[in-house]
Amino acid sequence: MVAYIYGLYDPRVYPIVWRYVGKTVDIGSRARGHCIESSLREKTHKVAWVKSLLRDGVTPAIKVLEQVPDEGDWETAEREWIKLFREIGYPLTNTTDGGEGVCGTSPSPESNAKRSKSLKGKKKPPGFGAHLSKLLKGKPGHKQTAATRRKISVRNKGRKKTDQERRNQSIAARGHVVSEQQRRDISRTLTGRKHTVATKQKMSVSQTKRRGREQEIHALEEDEIRTRIARQVELAW
Repeated sequence: MVAYIYGLYDPRVYPIVWRYVGKTVDIGSRARGHCIESSLREKTHKVAWVKSLLRDGVTPAIKVLEQVPDEGDWETAEREWIKLFREIGYPLTNTTDGGEGVCGTSPSPESNAKRSKSLKGKKKPPGFGAHLSKLLKGKPGHKQTAATRRKISVRNKGRKKTDQERRNQSIAARGHVVSEQQRRDISRTLTGRKHTVATKQKMSVSQTKRRGREQEIHALEEDEIRTRIARQVELAW
């Protein structure tokens, strides 16, 4: 059975300010479920927020964030959405980190593998990237920590890009103009930076190869020029 990770928000507020993330298998009745009398008896931050809406004659709006197939790991999906929204800075009313209310737990390698398999080849809905980018822009907590950057660096070290990755990067870079601010940021980052001996050796090898290719091209061009001149001389005679 498909599970839905959903978000609740005040329909009067735009852009959307997410207030709660949950999971359900019946998205049609879940929003109403948050407003029934039995649910409102609980003394939680979320219930207090729902009651404040109901007093104004408003019911919380609901939106599906992700569909998790039957073989997927919805617990991890819920935790990831809650973590993302908290990092962005949304005032969530969730009292736990998600995943059946298990607070502070990390998914097991089996859970991660299961979730990875369920998401492989799955396309995000149209506009998802632009919407996420808009949510993250200017929000607190979006910058990666030093520990995260180190993990990414270690993971990518020595990894060779596939031909498809290179093509995608080439297509994405076409027509891209580096702004003055980006130039200043790059300059500030590189100022005072010293290359290691290994890096210098790699740069030397790369430059040597490039010069060799340039010399080969130059030699071919010279041969072509000589051939054309010889043909013109023969025609003149």
